Amino acid sequence: PLLTPEKFADRIGPRSKVGTEIQRRVYERFSSYTIRGALTRSTSFLHFGSLTDFSRSCLELQNKSLQPFYAQENEELEPVCTPELILYNSEGFNVPAGRRRTLLVESSRRCTISQALGENTFVGLSDFSTDIVVPQGTCIDERRIEKKTVRLVYASNDVFRPQKDPSKVIFCGRPIPEWLKVHGLDLTDLWEPGSPYDLLTAKLFVENAQPGFLAGYWQPPFDPEWAETFKNARRYSIAELNRLDDAVSREGRRVAIRTRLLQQRLSEGIGWRLLSLDDFRHIAAEKALQRLLADLSRKTDDPLLSAYRTTLLENVEKSGDNVPPMVTFDADYVGEQISREPLSVAVKEDQIVWARSSVRLDLGGGWSDTPPYTLMLGGQVTNVAVDLNGQPPIQVFCRRTAEKHIRFHSIDLGVTETVTEFQALSDYRNPHTPFGLPKGALSLLGFTPARCGTKSLSEYLQSIGGGIEITLLCAVPKGSGLGTSSILGGTILAALERFFGVPASKSNLFRQVLQMELMLTTCGGWQDQIGGIEGGVKYLESKPGLRPDPVVHQLDPWLFEHPESKSCFTLYYTGVTRLAKNILQDVVSQVNTRSPSYFFTLNHIRDLSLMARRAIALRNTASLAGVIGLSWEANKRIHPGTTNREVENLLEKTRGLYKGMKLLGAGGGGYALFLSEGPGQADQLREKLHSLENPRARIVDFSLNKVGLQVTVS
Repeated sequence: PLLTPEKFADRIGPRSKVGTEIQRRVYERFSSYTIRGALTRSTSFLHFGSLTDFSRSCLELQNKSLQPFYAQENEELEPVCTPELILYNSEGFNVPAGRRRTLLVESSRRCTISQALGENTFVGLSDFSTDIVVPQGTCIDERRIEKKTVRLVYASNDVFRPQKDPSKVIFCGRPIPEWLKVHGLDLTDLWEPGSPYDLLTAKLFVENAQPGFLAGYWQPPFDPEWAETFKNARRYSIAELNRLDDAVSREGRRVAIRTRLLQQRLSEGIGWRLLSLDDFRHIAAEKALQRLLADLSRKTDDPLLSAYRTTLLENVEKSGDNVPPMVTFDADYVGEQISREPLSVAVKEDQIVWARSSVRLDLGGGWSDTPPYTLMLGGQVTNVAVDLNGQPPIQVFCRRTAEKHIRFHSIDLGVTETVTEFQALSDYRNPHTPFGLPKGALSLLGFTPARCGTKSLSEYLQSIGGGIEITLLCAVPKGSGLGTSSILGGTILAALERFFGVPASKSNLFRQVLQMELMLTTCGGWQDQIGGIEGGVKYLESKPGLRPDPVVHQLDPWLFEHPESKSCFTLYYTGVTRLAKNILQDVVSQVNTRSPSYFFTLNHIRDLSLMARRAIALRNTASLAGVIGLSWEANKRIHPGTTNREVENLLEKTRGLYKGMKLLGAGGGGYALFLSEGPGQADQLREKLHSLENPRARIVDFSLNKVGLQVTVS
């Protein structure tokens, strides 16, 4: 049960110094948020809060093979990480070997530090060399203000919090009164009278300080000349430097160093695999490298890597941010899967081919099955095949006709189209045509003038045994998020292949749907067709490569069959439809350009599929609900179109009645899957959803389908 305001006040009131009004506002702001917990086999806590902890934690990251945020395996530039030195994004930085303690160096260039005693941090240094002993735990941090350089010095145990007593302020390892006395200074040299004693506001750092002067911060005894220079110099506080030299400016200097390092790598003839478009634009700005990059791209013999490199080169040559589509399949991608032998009708005059399939509920991993991501890194998805209202919702009927034409019917759309010429089959490229899928399937089977050897469709139909009537029943609204289009495409292909007696395995059928979607310019992934055509609860995974060949692992169906567990699930049609194509194109564009944030989120989504698999194996409803909730949050990070005001209003009105929820497709509408903590909470949710129904929205009964695609002949 949720913590009530009264219980919250009882728990917090005696311990809190804030008034009841602030307590009430805190409760109102945070009480709606759920708290999730996860059991792990082993954990590591890395603390980065202090300078002392920072270098140790960075080293532990490397020792435990933990990936830094947004990092990818086999990146072009990887940090140097040894027990003695952690060197990141730096060039020409020299330190002597043989030390026992770690130095942390970031974004520095052309520097030599001969005597650093360890656990030191050097940030942003440029053209800095010294043989002066740098004490243990000392940090030197360089900032830039226009053409001036200001170098900050502080120690790992310094205190950066305001203090009433100046003796509590620690600077360079000493109480500030002691440090001032040693240097012949007093408090008014650092702070205005009456100001709080805060190290961040102390005017401590001078312009263009050289190594000898910097040593004066930590080296006693009193030096009158040092003190005189200090007093007369224009001095800055850390707070002032943070305003004048902001994070964006510092990031620009980091990018400049990274660009030079990458340019050096490429100038040595080493190829590139993981560069983002932003990095590549900086590199290719150097004219001398452009010809070399083009030569490296032309010599690339791996088709997928070649397509990626070509995409980046083309984008650099063009203006704007429109990334050309990356080539994902060759023209003969499914050439060997569809028979090139002349077709002929393989059913009797009065027989009907009946193909039917379930739909799929994506539990975790969706997006990792989509090219080009899945081609580069492989994909992992956990989904379940379900019937709706007791029936497979995707059904296709094919029969022979005496008339030499092709007729399409759609029962759910209530439309019919009769085709008498080949040209009418070629408009499958329009995603809004009601019969794009069957037209694309027929074209893939060879219904084109070039393949048929004739210009007349009626003549060709005469030669193969008669006309064709194809009837479609899709008992799911368009844009539902249940993989409807891909599953319907696979079901149409399966029905036609049986109609013509063309042998086809399920694995070939999966890839044929990929090719057909490429023809229709919708370019989806492989999880939808496998999710509906292959029955059961499934964990699907594919290796990297141009031709995905996913492996299907059947999972324990208990959570979707046991009455108490199954009653915790609620499938709700929101009544909001959307076309996933635009969202898909945006995501593909980000993957093509190797956007680090997209790869980070997609890798996380892929990992969620494994978490869903474990939850299902353990029959743990709560864990699966957590995965579903995390999948929804990750999908929203992938694209803003994943959610909208209508969806968010629905979730706000039902909050607290479910433990995990996600829209089941690319987002923006369609079906939502809710998983509640128990049957009682699920009943309350369904009662609430009933009260929110509009003329389209509704709760839909679903049941596990273990069979998947079925094709029979009457």
